[in-house]
Amino acid sequence: MIVATDTDLTQRAASGDREAFGRVFEQSLPAVWAFACRRTGNRAAAEMLTRRILCRAVDELGSYDGQVPFAAWLLAVARRVAVPASPRRTRPHGRRPAPTTRPG
Repeated sequence: MIVATDTDLTQRAASGDREAFGRVFEQSLPAVWAFACRRTGNRAAAEMLTRRILCRAVDELGSYDGQVPFAAWLLAVARRVAVPASPRRTRPHGRRPAPTTRPG
């Protein structure tokens, strides 16, 4: 995971430094992967979501201004990407959820 001392590294990456860019994303991969696994619950879907998150982060890297920790910025990117990927949670047609307490 990215630590606060990596602000310089992330700013260098945002300005086009390829070595810094590689290190930032290498350090970020475990956090992105964990997020994707929690979000999808499926290895194949998590791999696809991880790629989508990292691609979006690459596209938006120039918007990183260092005002928040890089990990927080990346998580915000991940959430924006994952919204359409989230499965809908609906109950089967015509069924009500079981009550949590007995009536009266």
